[in-house]
Amino acid sequence: MDLADPVFDRARTVLIDVFDVPADSIRPDATLEELELDSLAIAELAFAIDDEFGVRLHPGDATKRSTLAEIADLLRAHTPLGPDPRPLPEEADSAAHR
Repeated sequence: MDLADPVFDRARTVLIDVFDVPADSIRPDATLEELELDSLAIAELAFAIDDEFGVRLHPGDATKRSTLAEIADLLRAHTPLGPDPRPLPEEADSAAHR
Protein backbone atom coordinates (compact mmCIF):
# COMPACT_ATOMS: atom_id res chain seq x y z
CA MET A 1 0.00 0.00 0.00
CA ASP A 2 1.20 3.44 -0.91
CA LEU A 3 1.42 5.66 2.19
CA ALA A 4 0.37 8.61 -0.01
CA ASP A 5 -2.98 6.89 -0.61
CA PRO A 6 -5.75 9.45 0.10
CA VAL A 7 -8.00 6.88 1.82
CA PHE A 8 -5.22 5.71 4.13
CA ASP A 9 -4.24 9.33 4.80
CA ARG A 10 -7.80 10.30 5.80
CA ALA A 11 -8.10 7.21 8.03
CA ARG A 12 -4.73 8.10 9.57
CA THR A 13 -6.01 11.60 10.31
CA VAL A 14 -9.08 10.15 12.06
CA LEU A 15 -6.86 7.98 14.25
CA ILE A 16 -4.64 10.93 15.17
CA ASP A 17 -7.40 13.49 15.70
CA VAL A 18 -10.08 11.37 17.36
CA PHE A 19 -8.04 8.75 19.20
CA ASP A 20 -4.73 10.56 19.80
CA VAL A 21 -2.81 7.71 18.19
CA PRO A 22 0.84 8.73 17.74
CA ALA A 23 1.47 9.38 14.05
CA ASP A 24 4.67 7.33 14.01
CA SER A 25 2.79 4.19 15.12
CA ILE A 26 0.32 4.32 12.22
CA ARG A 27 1.52 1.83 9.62
CA PRO A 28 -0.47 -0.20 7.09
CA ASP A 29 0.41 -3.44 8.91
CA ALA A 30 -0.49 -2.11 12.38
CA THR A 31 -3.51 -3.78 13.95
CA LEU A 32 -6.11 -1.83 15.87
CA GLU A 33 -5.00 -3.72 18.96
CA GLU A 34 -1.39 -2.58 18.44
CA LEU A 35 -2.74 0.98 18.29
CA GLU A 36 -4.37 0.29 21.67
CA LEU A 37 -7.94 0.51 20.41
CA ASP A 38 -10.23 -1.65 22.53
CA SER A 39 -13.70 -2.85 21.53
CA LEU A 40 -15.37 0.40 22.58
CA ALA A 41 -12.81 2.47 20.66
CA ILE A 42 -13.35 0.28 17.59
CA ALA A 43 -17.09 0.99 17.79
CA GLU A 44 -16.28 4.70 18.06
CA LEU A 45 -13.93 4.33 15.09
CA ALA A 46 -16.85 2.95 13.04
CA PHE A 47 -18.82 6.14 13.78
CA ALA A 48 -15.80 8.33 13.01
CA ILE A 49 -15.32 6.51 9.69
CA ASP A 50 -18.98 7.01 8.85
CA ASP A 51 -18.59 10.73 9.58
CA GLU A 52 -15.38 11.05 7.54
CA PHE A 53 -16.10 8.72 4.62
CA GLY A 54 -19.85 8.24 4.62
CA VAL A 55 -19.24 4.49 4.87
CA ARG A 56 -20.98 2.48 7.56
CA LEU A 57 -18.90 -0.41 8.80
CA HIS A 58 -20.81 -3.56 9.70
CA PRO A 59 -20.10 -5.54 12.87
CA GLY A 60 -17.04 -7.62 12.22
CA ASP A 61 -15.63 -5.33 9.49
CA ALA A 62 -13.14 -3.95 12.01
CA THR A 63 -11.78 -6.05 14.85
CA LYS A 64 -8.76 -5.81 17.14
CA ARG A 65 -6.89 -7.98 14.63
CA SER A 66 -7.77 -5.81 11.61
CA THR A 67 -4.85 -3.98 10.07
CA LEU A 68 -5.05 -0.44 8.83
CA ALA A 69 -4.37 -1.72 5.31
CA GLU A 70 -7.42 -3.99 5.55
CA ILE A 71 -9.61 -1.14 6.76
CA ALA A 72 -8.29 1.16 4.02
CA ASP A 73 -9.03 -1.55 1.43
CA LEU A 74 -12.59 -1.85 2.74
CA LEU A 75 -13.04 1.92 2.60
CA ARG A 76 -11.48 2.14 -0.84
CA ALA A 77 -13.99 -0.43 -2.09
CA HIS A 78 -16.84 1.83 -0.95
CA THR A 79 -15.50 5.31 -1.73
CA PRO A 80 -14.10 6.90 -4.87
CA LEU A 81 -10.46 7.84 -4.68
CA GLY A 82 -9.71 11.51 -4.44
CA PRO A 83 -11.41 14.35 -2.61
CA ASP A 84 -14.22 13.79 -0.16
CA PRO A 85 -17.25 12.92 -2.35
CA ARG A 86 -19.85 14.14 0.15
CA PRO A 87 -21.51 17.47 -0.66
CA LEU A 88 -20.65 20.50 1.37
CA PRO A 89 -23.32 21.31 3.99
CA GLU A 90 -24.76 24.18 1.94
CA GLU A 91 -24.99 21.91 -1.13
CA ALA A 92 -26.82 19.25 0.89
CA ASP A 93 -29.25 21.89 2.25
CA SER A 94 -30.05 23.26 -1.19
CA ALA A 95 -30.55 19.75 -2.60
CA ALA A 96 -32.93 18.91 0.24
CA HIS A 97 -35.08 21.93 -0.57
CA ARG A 98 -35.48 21.14 -4.29
